[in-house]
Amino acid sequence: LSQLFWNSSTQQTQVQVQAFTQQQVQAFNHLARTKATSKSNVLFLSSSSNDDDDNVVEIPPPKDMTFTPYNIERQMQNFINIRQVGGPLDTVNDVYVRDSTASTDGGNDDLFWFVGKVARCGTVSIEQTIQRQWYLIEQHACRLRPIELGKKFGKGLALEIWVAPPDSELDVAYNKPQIKFQKIEKKDDYCIQSVKSVEVGFEGEVYVDGEDGFRTLRNPVDGSPKKGEIIQDMDSLKRQATENEMDQLMEVLQSKTFKDESK
Repeated sequence: LSQLFWNSSTQQTQVQVQAFTQQQVQAFNHLARTKATSKSNVLFLSSSSNDDDDNVVEIPPPKDMTFTPYNIERQMQNFINIRQVGGPLDTVNDVYVRDSTASTDGGNDDLFWFVGKVARCGTVSIEQTIQRQWYLIEQHACRLRPIELGKKFGKGLALEIWVAPPDSELDVAYNKPQIKFQKIEKKDDYCIQSVKSVEVGFEGEVYVDGEDGFRTLRNPVDGSPKKGEIIQDMDSLKRQATENEMDQLMEVLQSKTFKDESK
């Protein structure tokens, strides 16, 4: 099965992956120089709600999911191969990361940041897909948003990973109620024994041309939209989009257009 995925990539796809990965690595290397993710080799789990060092247990991540260019490119290649073979509907999910403790710092803990997409083979659950790649996804999110998320890296279970249906960014931006988010619980063993790295993939979000980054306000309990559905019908009972929301919708459209053209 793994050989099928690797052999299915064409030369065009390989060139695309290399170019897109170079963009990622350049952006990540720049953000990695910030102090937000200085503890880059160990994931920290807290046994209690306080941040006392005595209550922190260090759990080394799997080497094949450490944040290196090789691992990033391999998991992106896996993502493309799995998506091509299985199609997005049954294999792909969008990924969001939330800082569950943001309100304690005067921030917004119902803010969910879009950080990329995952893909999986049919024998792997969405929970295992995230758990196997947890460290890579978390590191990516912290570098993507060093201010909002990076400062919480290593703070117990402050950062949460949620998934949404595949390619649903526009529906999420319009607050469509049928789009359900699912919170994934972290697993300490990273599913190393049950899931091979080739069975899952991750395509990290990349900001282009200074885009601000896609985020959405959701209920932190069940992941439902915090605001009503947006619709452009003036006679509808549903509310109209605010100016800021329209700017964000245009940003999502432009981002999707760029990424569609690069495929």
